[in-house]
Amino acid sequence: DRVMLLGIDSTYERSQMQKQEAVLQSLNNTGLNIELDINGNMLEWNQRFADLFQLSQKDLKSMVIFDIIHPNEIESFNKRWDALIHGTGYSGILKAKNKKGEELWLNGSFNVSENASHEIERVVYVGCDVTHEKHLESELHTAAETLKKQEKQIREAEKEQSNKLRELKAELMGQYREVEKARALNEKMLEEMADAIVVTSHDNRITLFNQAAEKLWDINREDVLGQDIGLLFPESVIEKDEILASFVRPGNHKITGKRHKTSILDKKGKQKPVFVLLAKARSDNENAYMALIQYT
Repeated sequence: DRVMLLGIDSTYERSQMQKQEAVLQSLNNTGLNIELDINGNMLEWNQRFADLFQLSQKDLKSMVIFDIIHPNEIESFNKRWDALIHGTGYSGILKAKNKKGEELWLNGSFNVSENASHEIERVVYVGCDVTHEKHLESELHTAAETLKKQEKQIREAEKEQSNKLRELKAELMGQYREVEKARALNEKMLEEMADAIVVTSHDNRITLFNQAAEKLWDINREDVLGQDIGLLFPESVIEKDEILASFVRPGNHKITGKRHKTSILDKKGKQKPVFVLLAKARSDNENAYMALIQYT
């Protein structure tokens, strides 16, 4: 009786689909593209990805995404992956390694696709190789740091030379003799003191250990001079003593100017009650520290 045609106009949808296909084809030709399951197994990949990582089709079929992540980044990547399979995408720089273990840098994003039951079906990664750019960035940073150091060295050299030109030889010799005289007197006074004196340099090495200190610790100065101050204060002594702990720790964060009662262990392990006071002196941009220790 009749012939009827029922339908809808799909011209727009078809046009959009063609655009999407063109975009995907462009990404596939110029960038990196892989698809994974929720366990990280490689499902699909483009040839550019395989070529970049120098992997064969057989290699890729037996690999997971974690195999190509650089060892230094695997811990942080595991956290990102956990968030990813719970629905949170990720975009940014990724540090990876090829088959030979060489360092690679990728810039891209991970996203997930779901099935009709709203379960994550696949994880899709799209990105590009930025290894060359990262190397250039590192080289530029190194060059900038080197330039800064050279400029600083030049300024310091100019300042030093200028100071030397302004100084007279006679004044230098006179100052030197006075300094040496004062230093000798100070060291003699410290040596003769009844209280134990221990002096350390900026690197925590013992530079002075007087007779009273030898007697207190029952140890010869030759065995401690040049050694780290931690030799005299084991962990069992400093763990409950904030001031002694600050004296032993490297750096300039010492607790000075406070006299307090504590105890030490001599060479034989004997515990001795003492009063301790730390003092600081600074010369030529370096700190030195002195411990005044009184046996109670």
